[in-house]
Amino acid sequence: MFKAALSVLALACATAANAGVTITYPSTTSIPTSNNFKADLALLGLTQYAASGSNIVLDSDSTITFYFLGSESGFDDTFKTTNALPNLTTTEHTTIVNNFSAPVLIGSDAFSAGTLINNLLFTNNGGSSGQDATVGDPGFGIFLGRGDSSGLDTNTFYFGYDDQKNDPDRDYDDFIVKAVVTPLPEPGTWALMLLGFGAIGFAARRKSSAGIPQIA
Repeated sequence: MFKAALSVLALACATAANAGVTITYPSTTSIPTSNNFKADLALLGLTQYAASGSNIVLDSDSTITFYFLGSESGFDDTFKTTNALPNLTTTEHTTIVNNFSAPVLIGSDAFSAGTLINNLLFTNNGGSSGQDATVGDPGFGIFLGRGDSSGLDTNTFYFGYDDQKNDPDRDYDDFIVKAVVTPLPEPGTWALMLLGFGAIGFAARRKSSAGIPQIA
């Protein structure tokens, strides 16, 4: 019975952990040498990027944790989430900063299953006007591995911002973010987990009771 309870619990945990995001895109381009973090991205296996027409879709309701990795700008570039209140927002002012060896936590936010278009947003103050960019826009680049293909399923993804609308360099190193997805268990998964924990507790009590000597 104890083994059966562990199996139920393992199944529930696996169900909660399998989901992430699906990334689709029409094409990819090699990260250019003008990207100041090209070597750092390569160490992560990321050598390509996709931008216009791309999509990032959450497989289930999830929490996403964001980390600031680097910036090469000089403008006030801001990353924000726009799914619901309260939203995350952080602005980078530094001309160049590299946090790849020690990513800086931006924060976590909850998202409903579905596309992240308009839920992840970059804005710019001081550079080109009207240069807001979300998933699928020319200014929003998703970093990918050479062997990746459209329809990629993953729990961790990386993206960057190009803040020059009128003079684009398309290297997406003006604000680079790492995102880690943690799916929220669905009601059925919660039920399985509660059943597993309950069965383990019941089995433990039976074992404890069986070990108590009976008084005649």
